[in-house]
Amino acid sequence: AMTQLRSVMAVATVPSFAPPPRANGRSSTRLHSGGARRLIEATSSRPLVPWPQAPLHGLVSFLPGRPRKGQLGLPGVGSASRLSVRRVFCTAASERKQELLSLDSVAFSENHRFYSYANWLVPGKVMLGRYPFIEPNRCRSRVQGEDQLRSILQTGVTVFCSLQDELPEQVKMPVGGIDGFVPYKATVDLMASAMSGPVPQEQQVGLRNPWLDSYLPPRKRKQAPVQENKVEPKYVRFPIIDMDITSVEMANQVVDFLCDEIDGGKKVYLHCWGGRGRAGMLGACYLMKAYGLNAEEALQRVQLAYNTRNDPPAVSPETDAQVQFVREYEQYCQSS
Repeated sequence: AMTQLRSVMAVATVPSFAPPPRANGRSSTRLHSGGARRLIEATSSRPLVPWPQAPLHGLVSFLPGRPRKGQLGLPGVGSASRLSVRRVFCTAASERKQELLSLDSVAFSENHRFYSYANWLVPGKVMLGRYPFIEPNRCRSRVQGEDQLRSILQTGVTVFCSLQDELPEQVKMPVGGIDGFVPYKATVDLMASAMSGPVPQEQQVGLRNPWLDSYLPPRKRKQAPVQENKVEPKYVRFPIIDMDITSVEMANQVVDFLCDEIDGGKKVYLHCWGGRGRAGMLGACYLMKAYGLNAEEALQRVQLAYNTRNDPPAVSPETDAQVQFVREYEQYCQSS
């Protein structure tokens, strides 16, 4: 009887490693997600919760409990293992830091300079600037606004990230604009289309398009012609009140978004209204988290990069509260 009881308990508690059968009749040797979940459940006394914002993107789907940010929290993972994970992120940041030009370098100003309305924060990756189209203060004509957008797109920027709380998302702005701000999405889309490669002939004559291709068998669907060098702009918004600071959670969202886009090979235009207050604050936060800089060096880089604009002297970030937020964000980065 005891032998039978042990057998029943073993079947009930040991996770299943049986691989799911494939369609061709062969079995897979991989551990499917159900088996992986049961394995963690069997080895952990804490409940499992889905955690899509895992520190190692895509590598961990389910974690026991909700560990502190920066810790894997897997069963049996102690502080030493967590420390090794943190070293991985620190190593990545230090490797990225080598890409940054020295503040004393003669080439710093030349590589960060763009125009009077914007500057590079990280050359070839992140640009900080003013509202890039028609706005009440500095750009009041469509010709000037189109020149600005064209210059930005010609650098390879395809992601426009707005920090303006005073404006809705670009897609929700009326054609006539709001309080002197005219939406730039339609103009950018037209310019991007003109900068893209030619549309395949099958699409020009109406024989192929994504809607028709959805009715084709998979093998035929893969043979659909692809437009080369297609420029696809992206528009996002993280609202922050003008002249104000934000929360650590919002700052993390912006910084993580920038990291994801840049790691994916994109170039980002991060803007508020004037391009020095909110944009400077979040730009400094990005430098700290992505490159492992301290607050003082991050603020110094933001200011020196801003100085390359042909504008009257000004400080960036704009307010003392924004500068203090950058210093507090450094403490958060060190503790996470």
